[in-house]
Amino acid sequence: LHESYLHDAFGVGFDVHALYENEFNDQGSWLSFFLNKDYRQKFYYLYANPNFEPYHVDVQFSHAATGATKEMQGSVKYQYYDSEHTQPEFSSGGFEDYKITDDENGPFCTCALEFEVKGLGDKERKANAKISWTRDLKRAHHKLNFYYDRSPFHSLETANLKICGSGYLKYPKYDLGKVAFLDTIGMNHQVESALKLHFGKDCSTDQKVKIDGQFFTTEEQRLFESKREEPDTPEHYNPYAYYYQTCLKERARGINYGEQCLEYIRLISTVHGYHFHGKFENVSEEICIAFQMILSAWKSSITFFDVFSSQIKLFSIAEGLANLRLPWT
Repeated sequence: LHESYLHDAFGVGFDVHALYENEFNDQGSWLSFFLNKDYRQKFYYLYANPNFEPYHVDVQFSHAATGATKEMQGSVKYQYYDSEHTQPEFSSGGFEDYKITDDENGPFCTCALEFEVKGLGDKERKANAKISWTRDLKRAHHKLNFYYDRSPFHSLETANLKICGSGYLKYPKYDLGKVAFLDTIGMNHQVESALKLHFGKDCSTDQKVKIDGQFFTTEEQRLFESKREEPDTPEHYNPYAYYYQTCLKERARGINYGEQCLEYIRLISTVHGYHFHGKFENVSEEICIAFQMILSAWKSSITFFDVFSSQIKLFSIAEGLANLRLPWT
């Protein structure tokens, strides 16, 4: 009934001794309850004993028997780069992050955070990470970089683990004059995005994931907007018609950007559709299955393809439901 956790990975960990009254009124292990019983067994037990009646919990923090960590050192650094300074390059050689070159929405700025943690003792463990966020003045173009590198933690590990990621999100350039005059039918609202993630012993030749995606207005949204001038009724409610017509009434009273007009602008700039294409390269089957299970929680149609060899897999996510709007609405 005694379990130990995290000692091998961190050199320190927890010794857990937790008991409860089980089905036969004897002492049972909490850990065996959560880990060894299926959902039906847990349901039947909690149905009969909803209070769970825990009566003994003992958690101790202790050093590992081998490779113990006895001292911790850490540091955090924040940096800010404005448009007059060079944006920070990616930390790992062999990995090309996405570049931002256009400045049609104003100058760029970058915020960067760096973390470093070191465990000293019988075995040295070291990990460092860096995350940077770059955006333009109007928050219409975003880029996120991430880098992580750690030395072997577990006794069976022989090489460093590195994770390199880069992604961006870019809104379309809007004609603000058309938005001001509500001339929005047929306007482009498509948002472009991309993400690539390399991880393993290095960031150039090991496991790779790349995803390209678009967020866009659905056919239903375009149909509702095209009928915005038709009378709105409770039986056939059209939010585009309701807010457009109430906005015109506000403007007739001299209120150009009242609550209803701003709500209409927010509504027409909100996109509900998305479509992603992705590629896995040298990725283990377990990661592919986990990724598919996560995406299956969305209201989407997901298709996986094996292409050329077992090292390369493609997947496509058909149109689903999202909720993305202009950054300034």
